Amino acid sequence: ARERLSGVDLELLLAVVPGGPWIASCLVPEPGFGDASFESQLQTLTELAPARLASDLAEVYGSRTPPRRVRGLLESGARGTAVLAETLWDYWDAVIRPFWPRMCAVLEDDVAFRASGLLEGGLFDLLADLHPELSVDGSRLLIDKPHHASVVKRAAQMTLTPSIFVDRGFVLEDGDEGRFSL
Repeated sequence: ARERLSGVDLELLLAVVPGGPWIASCLVPEPGFGDASFESQLQTLTELAPARLASDLAEVYGSRTPPRRVRGLLESGARGTAVLAETLWDYWDAVIRPFWPRMCAVLEDDVAFRASGLLEGGLFDLLADLHPELSVDGSRLLIDKPHHASVVKRAAQMTLTPSIFVDRGFVLEDGDEGRFSL
């Protein structure tokens, strides 16, 4: 897809998603059962408060100074989320959209496989082989993420979201009290 990237602001995208153990939470939307289209997710991003984008990116960069492109994005206030959404759309249109039907087929197959495992062996069997950094101990789900602080969370709700964009890893979103997402 490299030849289709001309005109896509990769410098901005790579500054917002620099690689490493953290990603801005606002770029990993809570899965829903309604309209989960890419367009609706970008619309949600454009409505995001600039302070939330700044907070999420501050978590990504920690004590490091964000690159000039991130600082410029944040300094542009409400326009920053629109610029980011437009840039993500350009990337989607150039690189993802042509392959999206095949990507969806992979995701649908994974969901079907996991659902059959859930029906046959229950929740703990489903979680037992989900990822090497996840394990089940009695009624507890243990997550071994070395770059996360050691904490105990109690949650009544867990959302599993398949992703083809997480290479050999998983994303833990532990934002709201009482629930988390993998």
